[in-house]
Amino acid sequence: MKVALVAGAVVVGVGVGIGVAVAQGSGGGATPKLGAGLDPGTTFPAGTRRAPDFRLRDQAGRTITMRSLRGRPVVIAFIDPVCHLDAVRWRLAPEWRWALGGYPVLEKVWQQYAIGVQVHTKTLAGVTAHTVDHTEAAYVIDPSGYERTLFLYPYRSGDVVNAVRRVSAGRSSSSQR
Repeated sequence: MKVALVAGAVVVGVGVGIGVAVAQGSGGGATPKLGAGLDPGTTFPAGTRRAPDFRLRDQAGRTITMRSLRGRPVVIAFIDPVCHLDAVRWRLAPEWRWALGGYPVLEKVWQQYAIGVQVHTKTLAGVTAHTVDHTEAAYVIDPSGYERTLFLYPYRSGDVVNAVRRVSAGRSSSSQR
């Protein structure tokens, strides 16, 4: 199964869960079990919520848009920009692409995907540091470009894998519009 994976720099943070889910297909790990009160995600009917398009650059400088990813399931995970350093440790598939951009461009993407972002600046002993708080979310997009499931942290990686499998099998995807 080929799945396009996209992460927006600065925007986001599902952390290790989504990378491990797709790279290893596991549903276990340290994340809590559904019995612990976790919601497996919010689902949307086929063909009702078109995933907002964007135009960013990936880690190799190539243009990446939501429209260019149609025809296969996509996981859009909003992860902090420094998390890309963990790509090797997470054993991410080569299809994983980091969507990068300047703050004004990313801000528009964050708004389109309802990702709340707050940047905090602190200066201590003459050193200025920026920290970013943000919504930790992952969207599963069907091959026709429609949002099908939204996961908010904490969630089980196995639930994301199952959502991708559902849209891959065509049970949840809609016809291209």
